[in-house]
Amino acid sequence: FLTFPSYQLLEEIIHHCPYLLRLEKWIVPKDEKEASYRLQLTLGASADVFIKWINPILGYGLFAGTDLPEQSFIGEYTGYVRRINRSHPDLNAYCFHYPTKFWSFKYFVIDALHEGNSLRFINHSDQPNLQPLWMVDRGILHLIFITKRSISKGTELTFNYGADYWIRRQKIAIS
Repeated sequence: FLTFPSYQLLEEIIHHCPYLLRLEKWIVPKDEKEASYRLQLTLGASADVFIKWINPILGYGLFAGTDLPEQSFIGEYTGYVRRINRSHPDLNAYCFHYPTKFWSFKYFVIDALHEGNSLRFINHSDQPNLQPLWMVDRGILHLIFITKRSISKGTELTFNYGADYWIRRQKIAIS
């Protein structure tokens, strides 16, 4: 699950959650899939996955332990939720930006460097097989991953890190 340094910061994060997302208790799930994702999030469910060493350049990766149909719930990206300074962000390769109100000057990340689950081992791909989605539960945003297409057992799970991730890093060409 997500970890917060203090109850005060948790309240601050909830306060800075985008306004429309805080109204989620009034929004009925659009379909059975979304209701299923919410239930799996609440239960802390995770797909059958395993971590495997790839090579010295990529390190570890996350792989499907069974065949996964399209739109399968993989799990929640967890870690330590912390505040960052916008002008001098202290980011590492396991930080995921936590959305806040458009006009807010407070920025937060989910940092899975030292705390997190197996989803922190999902590697980048320009043709990813996973899609990240934000869900709200009790006023707190949660980042979940679902499959974009059917995935065979033993296939590496990937998502597109986005252009911002590669601003300060060298993109690795994978053959």
